[in-house]
Amino acid sequence: MDLCTMSKKIDSHCYGTFDSFTADFELIISNCLLYNDADSYLHRYALRMHRKVYALQRRCLLYYCDCDSSVTAELNVLYHTEYK
Repeated sequence: MDLCTMSKKIDSHCYGTFDSFTADFELIISNCLLYNDADSYLHRYALRMHRKVYALQRRCLLYYCDCDSSVTAELNVLYHTEYK
């Protein structure tokens, strides 16, 4: 998986759920972290991109889903379990 493929899937409306989009994004990040040294710019960029996308996902979910505190707590748990 790569960002170009994700972009094509977005343009083609291939993502049926938010979870499928998130799974592809998480795969990109995890592969980048796995295959690049911790001191490389790619590793650092992947961490930064993950934080920014997570913040955007959280805002979108809270806004569009009118989420309650349990969803907010779940999002925080998901974020803090990886890539911190």
